[in-house]
Amino acid sequence: MTSIGFKVQQHRGCYYPFDGTGGVLAHALYPPNGQLHFDDDEKWTYKDAEKIRREYTDLLYVAIHEIGHTLGVDHLENKNSIMYFSYKEPIDVRGRYIEPTLHQVDIAAIQKIYGKRERAPAPALPTRRPANDEIEIGAADPVNHNGNDRPTDETPKSTSCPVKIDAIVADGSSTLIFDGNTLFIFNDQRRIVKQHLINEIFSDPPQQLEAAVLDHRMRKLIFFERGGTLHAYFHSNFFNRYLSAYKRRFDQYHHLTGAISFKSGAILLLDKNYKYATYDSRLGNSSEFKPIDFQNFPRNVRGAIKASHDESQLYLFTNNRVYLYNVDEEIVEKEQALSEWLNCR
Repeated sequence: MTSIGFKVQQHRGCYYPFDGTGGVLAHALYPPNGQLHFDDDEKWTYKDAEKIRREYTDLLYVAIHEIGHTLGVDHLENKNSIMYFSYKEPIDVRGRYIEPTLHQVDIAAIQKIYGKRERAPAPALPTRRPANDEIEIGAADPVNHNGNDRPTDETPKSTSCPVKIDAIVADGSSTLIFDGNTLFIFNDQRRIVKQHLINEIFSDPPQQLEAAVLDHRMRKLIFFERGGTLHAYFHSNFFNRYLSAYKRRFDQYHHLTGAISFKSGAILLLDKNYKYATYDSRLGNSSEFKPIDFQNFPRNVRGAIKASHDESQLYLFTNNRVYLYNVDEEIVEKEQALSEWLNCR
């Protein structure tokens, strides 16, 4: 089903919600789906250099790029290509508008697909505006929009599955599981939609990952590395690559077993001595660690994701076990092996 239009936030018939002003600008899917949506909360303009200088986004430039994806063209490495992964404002040094044109590599790419009748690659992910002057256009994960969110035929035919969990974080319908040097991205049916080496996605990643959390208030993914180094990555969508990584020392370092973040913004750090502390990402420090006083709370929890809309139930993950934990009643309602919980073999 092809759909082209301006949408806002979570929009009907699409698995990729927009995030308001800033961040994601547009997203497109490859054939046969061909969806192309623009975030109606953004400030759009059409070939107006003056407005572009005032941080409006040129609709024509973004549309050409995204239409390229709907036709099956992936990102190209040539910086002069309209399909280059980053977008820069189409104005010259004198502030005049630059008409978007196709480079020879763009033409060759589309001819390669339709001239040779080759199959298209996997879907393209959202265009988004980072904090700097460029818009990153990340690669997407394949989605079949027939009602079942699952990998398409273009998904790498990997049968691998996480053996253990070093860290787990979730945002919306996607879940990231870190196992050694591998990152697995799952959809809400617990099916793998992407698998990467961690250093392919994150610049300067932690060498010994102890915990990871998503800071919902600051829109940062935070890694805690053994020894007390903290890595943070600004993001707007898990399927995009991460920007503006920075590292700092974490002075209240304990040997962590894991961490849990909540939509409210609360972040809990868990250590090997069955203690916990609250972490404030704005200040970069934590409270004093104290013994865990939650009843029936498993030991060595690596992370958690919500199992109910109001977070009254959580899935708690140790290295290879999953617990359905009732937060209000402080009881474990179900326990199973990680291999049973995951829908992959």
